[in-house]
Amino acid sequence: MSVELLENAIHRPCPDMTCYSLNSEQKSKGLERLAKVKAQLKEDQLVNLRQERQQLQSAYAKTDSPREQSRITRLINIIDAKAIRISERWS
Repeated sequence: MSVELLENAIHRPCPDMTCYSLNSEQKSKGLERLAKVKAQLKEDQLVNLRQERQQLQSAYAKTDSPREQSRITRLINIIDAKAIRISERWS
């Protein structure tokens, strides 16, 4: 008894259906748009983190308490780690 292996039809559209095939110009435009969207999503997420980090830095400068400064430093380190993960994910 043997099992028949089927290919994924998504990657091999029917040859008689030309509407499913893209020419090289359409492919390159699509890839450019995809790269722009990825960059925009990455930047949108990083903008929020930058603003939050800036607020924490100003709060750090205003406070005199070592305990509060260490808490803010910890939060800034967490934000930096998030920014690195986002940059790696969307690169």
